Amino acid sequence: MKAQTMLNNPEEYREAGYKTATARLQRDESRAAFHKNWFVRATSLEKDEDRHTARQLFDQGYADAQPSRTPHYFK
Repeated sequence: MKAQTMLNNPEEYREAGYKTATARLQRDESRAAFHKNWFVRATSLEKDEDRHTARQLFDQGYADAQPSRTPHYFK
């Protein structure tokens, strides 16, 4: 098993994505920019091989915050 080599807790990257999406859904671009900026600065400190994982976690958190859209068919 590989030891954790990331500087930040991986859950924090997912949370940053979730908070960015939530802010955008609430039309609060300054808060969204803050969380996105934190993510960019945090990933710049990570090793190259960990940046891809951090991006995937951020994207997963962003997707988790999006409302699920299901079609409503005529009855």
